[in-house]
Amino acid sequence: MLEVVGRNTGIHARARDAFLYGALLAGAAGGLAACSSGTTLATPDGTVHISQSGSGKGGSVQVKTPNGSVQTNISASIPSGFPSSVPLPSGATLVVSSATHGNGQILYELGYHVNGSLSTLLDRYDQMLSGAGFASQTSSSTGGSTMQAWKGSSFDVQVMTSSSGRSIADQAQLTIYVSPVSTQGG
Repeated sequence: MLEVVGRNTGIHARARDAFLYGALLAGAAGGLAACSSGTTLATPDGTVHISQSGSGKGGSVQVKTPNGSVQTNISASIPSGFPSSVPLPSGATLVVSSATHGNGQILYELGYHVNGSLSTLLDRYDQMLSGAGFASQTSSSTGGSTMQAWKGSSFDVQVMTSSSGRSIADQAQLTIYVSPVSTQGG
């Protein structure tokens, strides 16, 4: 039985759960591509139905829970509808992206491999965000990783990094999360 710990229903938590459930199910059941009806799991918070369509760069996973549903589309291109007001970093290669829709909200995630100096890239991206009207809210670093939060008039941007040696392919990673400005916690 899959055990779900905690109950966080924010869009970021739902996106994480969609990836988690999808990954667990793909590993446990050999993938859902051959199973058009999906799979249902019992969790402490209720029944979760997981379905998948497509595969590879054009695949999507849909998770329906008692608290709502999330559909995550995965590709290595900028998702349709990504806000043009959010600048894209230069000096990095986009390797994965997703647009997660749930309960009337959307979360975009862009994952990059950094092609040069992570520090230089972050400095340049900070300038790009500031120049586009985003205000820095918080910044923290620990153990080779950083997290920055930015707020714009319409979108929140979170920038997360992992330095070389602490990530897949032993290459520095940059992940950008973009969501509509939150007027409440979650």
